[in-house]
Parts: sequence; structure tokens; C-alpha cells
Amino acid sequence: MGKLDRIAKKLLGKTGEPGSETGSDSFSRTGPGKNDPYRMKENLLENYEGSDILSETEFSIIENDYGKTLHRVERINKAF
Repeated sequence: MGKLDRIAKKLLGKTGEPGSETGSDSFSRTGPGKNDPYRMKENLLENYEGSDILSETEFSIIENDYGKTLHRVERINKAF
């Protein structure tokens, strides 16, 4: 499981199942709650405060004709 997958699981909860006790893919319509997007944002900011995005993900910074950008290489084992 990649680092982005682990971050996504933290957002969804332990099981990662929509509608599970610890997470859901829908936001509360009755007001701020555990699925409130602003609360989720605050939790992410708290959890990753002081972290560098490059250390938390598999990205690197590359430079091209347009400037610097994030680059991620994903290797897939497929026979052609």
C-alpha cells in the first residue's frame, strides 16, 4: 500500500468502507460532524503539520520548459 493510499484510508477511517462506523464518503447534511469537510481539512493540517509533501508521497520535483512541477513514476508489471 502506497503512502497516498494510507492517507486516503485515514480520511475514510480504519476500514475505508463508505458508510462504515469510522468513515464515510458522504458529508453530513445536518451540520458539522465527523464528515464535515472543514473538520477533515483541520485534521489533515494537524496530522501533517511540519511534514514535507515529498516525504509523505512518492513524488519528486522536476523542471521542464514551464517551470518546476511534481512528478510521480508508477511502475506496473505488465507483459506486453
